[in-house]
Amino acid sequence: MISGKRYPAHRLAWKIMTGRDPGEVVDHIDGDRKNNKFSNLRDANLVGNSHNSALSSRNTSGVKGVSFHKRSGLYQCQIMANGKYTSVGYFKDAQAAEKAANAARLTLHGEFACAGYRGAS
Repeated sequence: MISGKRYPAHRLAWKIMTGRDPGEVVDHIDGDRKNNKFSNLRDANLVGNSHNSALSSRNTSGVKGVSFHKRSGLYQCQIMANGKYTSVGYFKDAQAAEKAANAARLTLHGEFACAGYRGAS
């Protein structure tokens, strides 16, 4: 707290290290909200921050952007970018879909691409 006002630690770290107020979001590069080392922080917007989000607890494939398509019996890969889903394709196994998802994320999300934090919620 400063002057009775509460501030998130990562935003204070950003201000102390850069001398300027953080923008819209201070993103934790490794996805660990408790890791407030300056080397793990970057200025971001909401879109970039959402690309670097953890695997949803509702995900059943264990891979971010990959789901099992029951009708075809294949793994479907879709990546969200610029507010739209981009279909990456259908794959026989989850490992092939994961590899394609990671490659697509690098292309579509750039520096905010992440591998999906298997098992995280």
